[in-house]
Amino acid sequence: MNIIDMSTQGLSPEEIIEFRKILNQHIKNARIKSKHKKCLLCEKESSFCNSHTIPQFCLRNIAWNGKLNSINTLIDSELLNKDSGINNAGTFHIICRPCDNNIFKDYEKEEAYMGCPTEIPLNQIALKNSLRDIYKHEMEIEMFEACKQIMKDKSPFLSFFVNRFFDAQICTRKRDCQECYEVFNIAKKHLTSSDNWIKLISFDKLPYTVPIAFQGMIVLITGMNGETINDIFNHKRNYSMEYLHLAVFPLEASTAIILFMDSKNTPI
Repeated sequence: MNIIDMSTQGLSPEEIIEFRKILNQHIKNARIKSKHKKCLLCEKESSFCNSHTIPQFCLRNIAWNGKLNSINTLIDSELLNKDSGINNAGTFHIICRPCDNNIFKDYEKEEAYMGCPTEIPLNQIALKNSLRDIYKHEMEIEMFEACKQIMKDKSPFLSFFVNRFFDAQICTRKRDCQECYEVFNIAKKHLTSSDNWIKLISFDKLPYTVPIAFQGMIVLITGMNGETINDIFNHKRNYSMEYLHLAVFPLEASTAIILFMDSKNTPI
């Protein structure tokens, strides 16, 4: 089920421009409303930096004239930008520059993937993943709140159904956000702890540079033998998803593909 139809079929160029302005304004408002007052890592009041989810050295290896195609290329909607400059690709704004520069320096260099990476860069990857998803989900909550109000104002008769739909979306994002905070707290704790909490599932090197970069958390529904790993239809408050961390890092002459998880999670 599509939550938002991004098709521009039948729209005039003028209407597309107007809709892009409206969409960008809603995104801007959601950023403002979801903005934190303090850096999530050092908990100090500060301005937030343009933190990259994927290390910039990976992005430079696949950029063309300083530009990168985004996931919006697959959606193929004229309402969304299909490319981005390296400086703005996959960024979020929830931590300060000193934390971004100092805490993630081990995983943001190509030398960390010449051989099998240690737990230090893997922990930093997990921390970055959780921060990016917290930022994303908190913005989504504000976007749904705004859409809920707009629909109620435009159609009071349908407000009951509108409320149910958007309340369900907001509730889901809040649960997602809570789970991301759990991952964040574990990874942050292990910045200064030597406990082994990460299980490396696989580390592979391809002898060429792939034209794609990815870093994030994914939810696996079943294991290799069909056993349930995550019951995505379980809405009980005490049930949490188990995340896998996946990274595809295009290096200068090769590609590192990394898959790991919390060692306490269900084996796959």
